[in-house]
Amino acid sequence: MKAVLGLLGSLTVALGVAFDPRFADTTLFWVLLGIPLILAGAFALNQLRRAGALGPLLRFRGGDLTLGAGVAILLLLATWFGRTQFAALRSPSQLWLFRLYLQLGDPNRLQSSLLLTVLLAAIVVAQEVIFRGYVQEVFEERWGARWGWITAALAYAFVASPTLWTLRAEGVGLNPLLFLAALLGGLALGFVRRVSGRLPPVLVAQGVFTYFSVLQFRLPGL
Repeated sequence: MKAVLGLLGSLTVALGVAFDPRFADTTLFWVLLGIPLILAGAFALNQLRRAGALGPLLRFRGGDLTLGAGVAILLLLATWFGRTQFAALRSPSQLWLFRLYLQLGDPNRLQSSLLLTVLLAAIVVAQEVIFRGYVQEVFEERWGARWGWITAALAYAFVASPTLWTLRAEGVGLNPLLFLAALLGGLALGFVRRVSGRLPPVLVAQGVFTYFSVLQFRLPGL
């Protein structure tokens, strides 16, 4: 448990640094975000391998693509609805959305850069290995399957909590967008991991969701 808590604390600090407004729309932002996650993912893989849990978690079965795509579609619909509400005309919370867009940068630049595309794919895999793999495995062993996936989702949201401050908008206050997305996404993906007992469905779901929400996230006119 100490290793998990240390890992979560380190990632929380790393995320706070990466989402510093000074790094908005830069390659450095993605590097600062990706490298700690990739290193943590490698650590998580090794821990799962040593525990003998890696093989069963990575086993692929028929229907994983369909399940993962279905979950991704539901998450995309939920976030699309949320973005349309935040982007409503004359809504002060629209500034939260603009701050997030500004931090992520131009999606065309991301798609045209092989380095950033590979880095983004590695971030997706690392997140799932860490949170739905290692963290959820440890939490389920400690608190049982019923509460393990919920506490893992809370841990996922906690790691995203620095963005409440780093993406805040003057005159509007703390920015809850990524925190809420991490919480709701963590609950959904964690539940799929609990039911299936494996990572491939959540890897597909997170990959599809990330592609469309990060690389294709713009709202009309924004």
